[in-house]
Amino acid sequence: MRITLVVDGAIPCAGYGGTERQVDWLATELARLGHSVVLVAAAGSSHPHCEVRQAASKAECRAAIPTDTDIVHFNSWFLDVPFPALNTEHGYLPGQSRPQPNWNFVSASHARNHGRQTFVYNGFPVDDYRLSATRNDRLLFLAGVARAGEEQQAVIP
Repeated sequence: MRITLVVDGAIPCAGYGGTERQVDWLATELARLGHSVVLVAAAGSSHPHCEVRQAASKAECRAAIPTDTDIVHFNSWFLDVPFPALNTEHGYLPGQSRPQPNWNFVSASHARNHGRQTFVYNGFPVDDYRLSATRNDRLLFLAGVARAGEEQQAVIP
């Protein structure tokens, strides 16, 4: 498939950039699976496994989407386009208008908080985060968080 991924930040991200990091990992994995991936992202973006087109506005984003794309996965700049599209909301913006169809959220509670049901958990490249008996400069923290009074779970490698 020819898949277009859209994000308004720069890829790769430096420091903080949760959405950008997720899109970067997704682009890598889709390309590894044999898909033709086009990344529409902010100026200065690059990716070793896909074509990168830069955009700084919704109009530039719309113009950057290839006419032969099979599907567009918006992670920002949610636009109406003449292609099948998936819109993933990564932030917490309840009450915001979402006229486009096909919205996805990143957890069950995230979807519920936005009045929806559809969600797909964020993935990450497990092999990049090895458990080690010695200290290094990274900490991986995975948690299941519950409201006060409910059972709480956490995994801290």
